[in-house]
Amino acid sequence: MVADKSIYIQIGNDDYQVRKFNSMTGLRIARLVIAKLMPIVPALGGGGGGDNDGAISIDIALDKLGEALSNITDTELENLSIDCLKHCSKKLGSGYVPILDEKGRYRIPEAEYDAPLTLRLMLEAIKYGAMDFFDGSNPALAGLANSITSLLNQ
Repeated sequence: MVADKSIYIQIGNDDYQVRKFNSMTGLRIARLVIAKLMPIVPALGGGGGGDNDGAISIDIALDKLGEALSNITDTELENLSIDCLKHCSKKLGSGYVPILDEKGRYRIPEAEYDAPLTLRLMLEAIKYGAMDFFDGSNPALAGLANSITSLLNQ
């Protein structure tokens, strides 16, 4: 029997399940994160080897996130969003219902128009689903993982 490869989180008053990426999806997402987000790691306070504990202000975090997102093409962002949201489900009366179906269509209609929820779920999915690739053996990659965690905790 395979162990549950999910985490369960609460956002606002709602419960969500975030499932682990398979290795191919995780590798593809890790590659995108490394290529597009690594340049902003020093500005986020992670991976530089200094005294900064990774704590950043929300204003700086959002500014740097904006910089990072401007480096990602529309197609890359759409594919990343779909990959992440396919691994997220919302708890409803009948159990956990996927945010997106396998074809990328919304099954939770209100999620389609909630950009902050989408971003939060994407960050949670990346953190849980692809952070195995950022295991701490590389200080810059570990710093990126710490920066994503810091963003989620603000």
